[in-house]
This record gives sequence, C-alpha cells and structure tokens, in this order.
Amino acid sequence: MSPASELTSAQREALQAARRILRPHFVGETVSLYVPLIDPQDRRARRLQVLEALAAGASVAQVACDFSITQRWVQKIRQRGEVA
Repeated sequence: MSPASELTSAQREALQAARRILRPHFVGETVSLYVPLIDPQDRRARRLQVLEALAAGASVAQVACDFSITQRWVQKIRQRGEVA
C-alpha cells in the first residue's frame, strides 16, 4: 500500500470507517486487509469471456493476446472449465 501521504481523501475516509468498524472486535491487534485488484464479479465475467473465446475456436495464444494475459493463465482457466 502506498504511504498515507499518497492516499486520496476517499481512501482516508474508507480507512477511518474500517477502523471504527473493526476496533471493537480487534482491540490491540494488528489486522491486515487484502483488497483484490479486480472485483470478483469482473474476474468471473472475464473468465467466462475467455472460456467463450476458447469454445468459439480461438487458440490459447490468441486468447492470451486478446485478453492481455499469459498463455499459462488461459490454459488454467480452460483446465478448470469453471467461472467461479
């Protein structure tokens, strides 16, 4: 995470709200939060698009290029065959 001086006012407000919510439950504890770069619904939709492209006959290399992801990731999505 960027230093506090680089946070936007919206980010500072969100952190303050999170502190107010978490403080009663974690008094004196250090808590780390993970915030995914991609919203889970967006990730699911993207996986579905990759699967649809593969089902339409696109090659792994072409799908990787089209979606700006690695061929290995395309293969993993294909192997899983899931959208979860």
